[in-house]
Amino acid sequence: MSLSLRDAWLVLGRHPRRVAEAIKSRADRVAAADELLASARGLARRLLGLHHPDKNPGDPGAQERFALVQEALSVVEAGTEDYRRQSEERTSARDGAVFIEVETK
Repeated sequence: MSLSLRDAWLVLGRHPRRVAEAIKSRADRVAAADELLASARGLARRLLGLHHPDKNPGDPGAQERFALVQEALSVVEAGTEDYRRQSEERTSARDGAVFIEVETK
């Protein structure tokens, strides 16, 4: 199963709109994304403990829920890394353009 970033946040118990609002409300959006990632890891750790197959030996769906939470966390981690990389590329492109303008005058 392949989760979208929106679905991954829902699995972890956070509404995607609130996640987006939290990032947009901060001046340093990369730091906000990193804080949300830390929050996602904490939520995942709690959910993984609840749905661990060894803690639920009689529950046949525990393994599926456990795998779903693991996948959700990996999707959120990848999404945060992509966001960080895109932000750094925008910043370096903007800084490079300023450097070129200063250098040519």
